[in-house]
Amino acid sequence: MKLRALPLSLALAGVFLLTGCREKTMPPQVAMIIRSTVESETLPATIKEQKERARAWEEMRRFYKKRQYQPAWSDVNGPRPQAEQLAQAVGSVAATEGLDPRRYHSERLAGLLSQMKEDKSLESAEAQRRLADLDVEMTFVYLTLAAHAAIGRVQPETLRIHWEDQSRNVDLDARLEKALQSEDVAASLRSLAPPNPRYARLRDALARYREIASRGNWPKVPEGLEKGARGPGVLALRNRLAAEGDLPPVPEGQQPLPVFDDAVAQAVARFQQRHGLEPDGKMGEDTLAELNVPVQARIQQIEINLERWRWLPNTLGDSYVWVNVPEYRMELYDEGRKALDMAVVVGKQQSQTPVFSDMMEYMELNPAWNIPTSITEGEILPKLASDPSYLARNNMEWVGDGANQRLRQAPGPDNPLGQIKFMFPNEHDVYLHDTPADHLFAKEDRDFSHGCIRLERPVQLGEYLFRDNPDWRGGQLREAIVSGEHRTVKLPKKLPVHILYFTAWVEDNGVIHFRKDVYGHDQKLAAALAQEPVVPLDLPALRGDVRAGV
Repeated sequence: MKLRALPLSLALAGVFLLTGCREKTMPPQVAMIIRSTVESETLPATIKEQKERARAWEEMRRFYKKRQYQPAWSDVNGPRPQAEQLAQAVGSVAATEGLDPRRYHSERLAGLLSQMKEDKSLESAEAQRRLADLDVEMTFVYLTLAAHAAIGRVQPETLRIHWEDQSRNVDLDARLEKALQSEDVAASLRSLAPPNPRYARLRDALARYREIASRGNWPKVPEGLEKGARGPGVLALRNRLAAEGDLPPVPEGQQPLPVFDDAVAQAVARFQQRHGLEPDGKMGEDTLAELNVPVQARIQQIEINLERWRWLPNTLGDSYVWVNVPEYRMELYDEGRKALDMAVVVGKQQSQTPVFSDMMEYMELNPAWNIPTSITEGEILPKLASDPSYLARNNMEWVGDGANQRLRQAPGPDNPLGQIKFMFPNEHDVYLHDTPADHLFAKEDRDFSHGCIRLERPVQLGEYLFRDNPDWRGGQLREAIVSGEHRTVKLPKKLPVHILYFTAWVEDNGVIHFRKDVYGHDQKLAAALAQEPVVPLDLPALRGDVRAGV
């Protein structure tokens, strides 16, 4: 009998297990709360008016709709490991990438996580609401930080600046799904940073300058120092130059000499070169001003230029023309190698050179200048009113009829376009060209044009672009120019042209450079970033809980 009773007792035990240890399920109220939150139409202005936040919100809506509004960062047993990783990663990733960690409130996420862990079950309405709010907030923070890291915190069209490049196209929803399936949420966020090595070098420089700041600001350098000077002022100069590596540090156990010697003069010259100043090793007014820019200001300058990298596409191409307006330089890259490097003149303050990318298609030899209406009305017509012979003396004539009539200056030695120009047709009517005013290239600040970019050695650029064409070898390009004949020559292959605006960058050799904010773009961007609101939202208010008195 005992043997027969055993199966019955096992059966009873099985029934007990099935009824007493029923599998946990997610309460349906959680999905309802998430849905009512993300489908809210009462979005705050901080979302509606900011492109990257609006994009994050729309991505979040689609994300939850695909998963029937089920939570992503928690399950019936509480927060998943990825939730802990996100709370820990937000601050560090934001800081590393030059974003503002305070905007993402990692402490708030950690606090919400802590509250969730205290809930023993999801039976109460409060526990369900906490889980739903934590999930939505984590998703929104992830997507917003991802958008900021990928395409920027502020978009250039909101700043009233001439920046019209195409930003990267990043699938944030796919990145979020991948992060939730991974074991390293921080890595998924870091992978969203611009892939260009120039960005990575500038990001590394940010870490170095923050390390300098952690030791206190570098010393202020007094006026009146010159070679041969001695005293505490020279010690301040030595320490200042050593802070950024322009002067080698004094070996441990030794004291720096309080004298302005050859080594200090050479270090000053290196500093000047990195800041676009004449490298004469002398302590002029501009050099002193740059030396006394606080380290925090340099940190902000680096962060601003990291932001600009997020406005650019994934790649600039293997071969392209790069013009950096504040640097007053053009570089030509051929299959990733710098092939040419020359000075340029850019637009003055009232006729700024815009930031954009396009494709160079052809060059013109001995070009005529079709004078823009703004120059005709603002400069030439007043001169013509007082000097009827002005047009004839300057080889200008009216062309066209009626509303299409405009001034044109014939090719010649006084033509502002010089003897050659490189065309990438665009709405700004901006191009690269020669100039008869060669003396301007000797100046440190070279913002003198009406917006176009004047080249220091334009013929050299033309010869390089047509180096594989036998019709233009052996000085034939120069001969064609000397002939005075106007010719249009199509490039063998279209070439990307990127006209950009960077006031801080790091060369391949690791040397960092800074430049003046010639158009005030840094100032505008810094003000916009300072006004950016925090990321976390008032989720109960979005759902209407506050108005409903819940």
